[in-house]
Amino acid sequence: ARVIALEQQRVKLLSEVPELTDFFFAEMPEYADKSVAKWLRREGVPDFLEGVSAALTETNPWDEQSLEAAVRGVGTTQGREKGELTHPLRVALSGREVGPGLYEMMAVLGRARVLQRLAHAGELARA
Repeated sequence: ARVIALEQQRVKLLSEVPELTDFFFAEMPEYADKSVAKWLRREGVPDFLEGVSAALTETNPWDEQSLEAAVRGVGTTQGREKGELTHPLRVALSGREVGPGLYEMMAVLGRARVLQRLAHAGELARA
């Protein structure tokens, strides 16, 4: 229900729901090569993802406000602006460049999947 609520505004036909929400249910999202090249293989992104992962390990409660504060804290430490925070994280977590609100998506995915996907995206970023 929470996944559908996040994508509700983007859904025009019920048949679109599986395509829009599949990354929530897969162990790992499918990463488009173009998105990986554009957002994950930028200078500093592997370190940024590692920093976010470390910050999120200790984040409590696991809610939108706390997640945003943790991510922005890492961004401030590393001198990253808003787009340099959200775009690499969105691709790392969903494999997509567009989607539901980043922090809402993170809250729904849960700590274990977010950390697992950040580690995987970090490997892709360093490849």
